[in-house]
Amino acid sequence: ELRARVNLDEVISGNRTQLDAVMKMARYVSKYWRNMSPWPEYPAWNALSILDRIEYAGGGGYCLMLNAVLVDMCKACGWQAHLSHIDIHEVCEVWNDEFGKWIFVDADYVNHYNYNVKTGLPLHLQELHDLYLDYYFPGKTLDWMNDKFTWQPIREDLAPPVERGSITSPKNVQLSGFINAAYLFMSPRNNFFEKPTPRCLNQNHTSTWDGFIQWYDNRTPPRRQFSWFTDRPRDMYPDLNLVHIDAVQGFGNDRLFLRFETYTPNFCHFEVDVDDMG
Repeated sequence: ELRARVNLDEVISGNRTQLDAVMKMARYVSKYWRNMSPWPEYPAWNALSILDRIEYAGGGGYCLMLNAVLVDMCKACGWQAHLSHIDIHEVCEVWNDEFGKWIFVDADYVNHYNYNVKTGLPLHLQELHDLYLDYYFPGKTLDWMNDKFTWQPIREDLAPPVERGSITSPKNVQLSGFINAAYLFMSPRNNFFEKPTPRCLNQNHTSTWDGFIQWYDNRTPPRRQFSWFTDRPRDMYPDLNLVHIDAVQGFGNDRLFLRFETYTPNFCHFEVDVDDMG
């Protein structure tokens, strides 16, 4: 239904890579409606509810709704994606098979991703968070009560370690993603079509809802108003469609024990081919 409603095949036509297709969708969503308040009648966190709201209220909402639509468009293409939350902003992260990693994408008016200027690789938010700390708070642990960390300006004395990647070049665009990566937390699920709740009912930067997974590390202490935390990257960023293999030789030389680990949606079973026997 969503594919037909947004004419998705035409939106991504001519794409050369998965990232190219995602950025075409981000541009499409960023121009679909003007960023505006979603109140009254705050929509559900799925694309159809948000698009319905545009028809009867004239707009779909702000950054969360824009990126929720992008998340569902990615899923309609078969690419896993979820909402992530940073300082006063909600964005999309999508798994990319070509890079073998998660990538941050923002479908708000900036319609961009962030890439490392040294490697050229697109980044996810935990990578941006580490670069943010080194750039704005080198050698320091964040103090949530006293440090200024909200939407930081670019330093005059040092170029940022990331740049924006986009198929458009609007003027005076802030480097969202990097400049507001002081903290990050993610929605632990993306099935808001099938299961609309539980979810935060009025998400914004002062949300007290306790259903998100919060990232913490040695330089980013837990924010004590929340109770779900992790410092394990794979909790936030599991490898999808990849297989980790451990092989252990048994007693003697005629036996090998294999252990397979994968995070692959709709996975059924492994097949092992011994000596090309089929």
